Amino acid sequence: MRDLNYELKRLGQRNRDGSHATQANRARILSLIANQLYDLGYTKLHATELKGRHVDALVKEWQSQQLAPGTVKNRMAALR
Repeated sequence: MRDLNYELKRLGQRNRDGSHATQANRARILSLIANQLYDLGYTKLHATELKGRHVDALVKEWQSQQLAPGTVKNRMAALR
């Protein structure tokens, strides 16, 4: 398992806010984000190193996929 995936998974396990469905959805979104960052070339990234440039790269990727604004907002909320 990649470092970022593992760290985000552990963060979700420690911060158990919301229902079981909300927690599962948040874990799925964070795993997707970690995988997309890896695919974008950020291979040696840790959760404490996430910065604005990473968020900008994700948003550009999502815009190129023509995702709905609500989907982008939900993903950003999970990342926040």
